[in-house]
Amino acid sequence: MSVPIVGMRPPYPREVLFALELIDAVTLERVSKGVRPVADGLRGKPIVNTGGLFVWLHEDLSALRQIRFETEGLPLRADAVAAADLARPLMIVQLAPEAGYPFGAGTTAWRSQLIEAQDDKRLPVPGAGVWLAWLDDDGLTWHDAPTLSRTGPRGAFAVLLRLAPSDLPRFDASGALTVRLFARLDGEPTARATPAFQLPQGRVTDAPALAWNDLQP
Repeated sequence: MSVPIVGMRPPYPREVLFALELIDAVTLERVSKGVRPVADGLRGKPIVNTGGLFVWLHEDLSALRQIRFETEGLPLRADAVAAADLARPLMIVQLAPEAGYPFGAGTTAWRSQLIEAQDDKRLPVPGAGVWLAWLDDDGLTWHDAPTLSRTGPRGAFAVLLRLAPSDLPRFDASGALTVRLFARLDGEPTARATPAFQLPQGRVTDAPALAWNDLQP
């Protein structure tokens, strides 16, 4: 049975198992170079069609465990997607920016480093999930930004804040948003967070290192 790729009209019939669309979370542009999706458990490799989608053909899905993403110098990354979480026929995955991402003008983002302070030592905290939450105009409700980033080997990270047209955040007199940074260690069920702080809109803010020990449970 031929399965159509959502939003695309293939130039000729293919037996498509499923398709994967990778999106740069900052620019919202489709990414097909510099990243390689690896389907653990499948024999074949995906091909890139004329629209820039990764597609798998003629595969038995019963052995699929997960799809992970290997980048080649690209300052973007995404967590692996378990087989049970795959959407078919099209799975859309956003690639989050890393600390070295070359942000363009007008982007609201925050860069820092997550460390663990032990006596007089500053140890990096790699692999932690980090994201921003913004305060609603009602002054009570917090909303998580949709993009989850990860700290790098030295604890460095960049978190992105993109608002939808329907979002109504609280701004101060200077036009800054009220936000908190959340961090969660891999395998831990709960996150820790900073106190609320003001984040200028439309620019990248570089901040001093954060100590995991100082974050609030």
